[in-house]
Amino acid sequence: MKNKSELLYERLKSEILSGVYPVGSQLPRESEFARQNEVALLTLRAALTRLEADHLIARLPRSGTFVLSRESNQARIIQLRIEGYSGELQTERQFVRDLVLGVANAAYLKGYQLQICDCMSEPDKLKIQYQKGEFCGIIWDRPPRSLYDDISALEELNIPQVTINRQVPQVPQISCDYPGAIRQAMCFLRSIGHRQVALIDLKDPKDAFVARKQEFVNELRFSGVAEPEGYLWEQSFPPPHDCWVELAEHFRRRPGITAVIVYYTHLKEFCRFVDTAQLGVPRDLSVIVWGDSQESCPEKELAFSMLSESRFEIGAAAVDKLEEQLTGGRPVLNELVTPKLVVRNSCTLARNMKLVETPAAQPLI
Repeated sequence: MKNKSELLYERLKSEILSGVYPVGSQLPRESEFARQNEVALLTLRAALTRLEADHLIARLPRSGTFVLSRESNQARIIQLRIEGYSGELQTERQFVRDLVLGVANAAYLKGYQLQICDCMSEPDKLKIQYQKGEFCGIIWDRPPRSLYDDISALEELNIPQVTINRQVPQVPQISCDYPGAIRQAMCFLRSIGHRQVALIDLKDPKDAFVARKQEFVNELRFSGVAEPEGYLWEQSFPPPHDCWVELAEHFRRRPGITAVIVYYTHLKEFCRFVDTAQLGVPRDLSVIVWGDSQESCPEKELAFSMLSESRFEIGAAAVDKLEEQLTGGRPVLNELVTPKLVVRNSCTLARNMKLVETPAAQPLI
């Protein structure tokens, strides 16, 4: 006679194959799932282990249990092409590793294999590789402009592709909502009393940079700041060695600045200015770093607040958009992913603000 775990395994397998639990759906939490099936938790786990061995489900730590695709008649490989990829994932920045993790997690759930390579790795051979069935689609992470013609040529052949943070005509794109990122940071700073905020950004004509600077100006104007354009300081990359002196003059002309959003490429120069001017963070300036940086405040070992792209979510969204093309769908060309703001000790109330404690209510006599 079959024991309970074998009977449960066969029933769950039948329900998965018949579509009761669709591909990509998440099964209930194990404790709840065991209760629904009127079995002990160990009995459920034994059945799930067999389903996982059959490649019908995936059990991901801290995420849950998911039903996998059953289209296994041919290997399905997604190429993730990353600008400047070193070939060793453990040596890459967290910025890159978060993206890879997001792509890998979503690809695994949908039954894809993942191949990671550098953007510039033999782009002229991609057409032949695709025709030979070596991959089924490409995710390009911030491809350089020199590759746009190659990407367009592949698009004309209807090869499924997605770009991240770069816009190539007719190719679906996933990007960070840059104006939304600035809006999120400005709303937070305004909520703790900051009105005069400076933005230190990269001088770049790309649409994403222009859009976020315009959003910054609009937010300052909303806060009632006169001549908001004057609170924006731009510099090319790499910045000149002595540009911190120019930055100091920028702050000297606007002594009312109490908070700064600084792009990570200029963080070193900003730290030199802060250190030389003997400004305290957050005593004199609240600071939010935009981008991928692990720098600390020069005054003491104080990590900056961070405004960064949600790279894990971007990676997962890129896989979803690629699969839409693989299944004959027509994905939206441009999808924005909300950024994340991590607030640390480098932000506090504006220096002209203070907390007011509400006196305790007096008892009625």
